[in-house]
Amino acid sequence: MGQQMMNGQTMGPPMMDPSNMPMMQMMQMMHMMEAGMMGPGMMDSGLMDSGMGGPMSCNAQAGKAGAPGSYLEGRLAFVKAELAIEQAQEADWQAFATAVRDQAQPMFHGMHGMHDAAADGSGFPTRIDAHIKMLDDRLSGLKAARGAAVGLYDHLNQAQKQKADTLLPMSLCM
Repeated sequence: MGQQMMNGQTMGPPMMDPSNMPMMQMMQMMHMMEAGMMGPGMMDSGLMDSGMGGPMSCNAQAGKAGAPGSYLEGRLAFVKAELAIEQAQEADWQAFATAVRDQAQPMFHGMHGMHDAAADGSGFPTRIDAHIKMLDDRLSGLKAARGAAVGLYDHLNQAQKQKADTLLPMSLCM
């Protein structure tokens, strides 16, 4: 896409054109969109279905892949490559990857429990209980993964930390 005209003035590249953005900027923008930080009309690029954002997209993408594990392994491989994990950081990476895998399964089941409670016509008490259980499981998973995530982060160099600020939350479906 080229430049846009507004009131006769040339503007910069369109805000949501992914061809004009480096990968890290695109992922940061997607994270902001899922967090509700972008205004109306700013989400028309189709990026919301990219699978790079919060828990709902993690669950949706895992379902598209057929199993949470296959999608998760691809996501972890991407993050490891983007961070350029060095040999000396491998043990910290493995601890982080294991923690991410361990918290993914309960999250996947919790999301499906909520969906099932809504789909089978359950009443409000059953649905809110399923939601509370999913949130409790999610919180427990994040708490369990925190130590490994911070341990990895502490052993990254400054350039890796800049990328990790976007990539690690993505890995944990935050």
